[in-house]
Amino acid sequence: MNRATGIAIALIVAIVCTLLIYAGANKKYTEAVRTAKVLQATQFIPAGEKIAPGMLQVVDVPQQMAQDLAAGDAAGRYAKAPVMKDQLLMKDDLGATGRDPGYAEVYVPVDVPSSACVTSGDYADVYTKADNNNPSVLLYQKAEVLDVVDSNAAETQPGKSSGIVAGGGGAAVAIGIAVPSDQAAKIVGPASQKQIYLVKSAE
Repeated sequence: MNRATGIAIALIVAIVCTLLIYAGANKKYTEAVRTAKVLQATQFIPAGEKIAPGMLQVVDVPQQMAQDLAAGDAAGRYAKAPVMKDQLLMKDDLGATGRDPGYAEVYVPVDVPSSACVTSGDYADVYTKADNNNPSVLLYQKAEVLDVVDSNAAETQPGKSSGIVAGGGGAAVAIGIAVPSDQAAKIVGPASQKQIYLVKSAE
């Protein structure tokens, strides 16, 4: 092989390599800028809440991120877990029913100490309050906290401020917990007398 032929072959190889590198980079760029439409929460949505118009919006994300994210029409479905404002919804975040069959949501009046400062998604053990004649009694263990309501009947969003204080500034006055339907009656009685004390469950 003479010198001229070698140079020509080297130039051809260099051009081919450059074209391959360019094509690969262009493909990666195209994949990176390709987007998909997914669902994002416009407000805090407690677990078990039915999705209503205005709770979600459609946003674009890189297609590579969208594989496990929820898309399409979610109206009439339910949040299976608490959803924070601006959170992108996963496919598993939405369900056909609000909560597990056989469970009821009981609202328990609280003050700051008796609330255990729980927020949606926490678990709490439910006790009766002790008095001079009666010790505290454990009524139910590890009840899921569905939502927390302030004095303005507004649902609080975890993480907005310290303790259980709503975005609007009101301290929590009631906490909604999920308990088996056949256990609800023994909690409703003391709750109606403001005799329930919550303890945050161990992890």
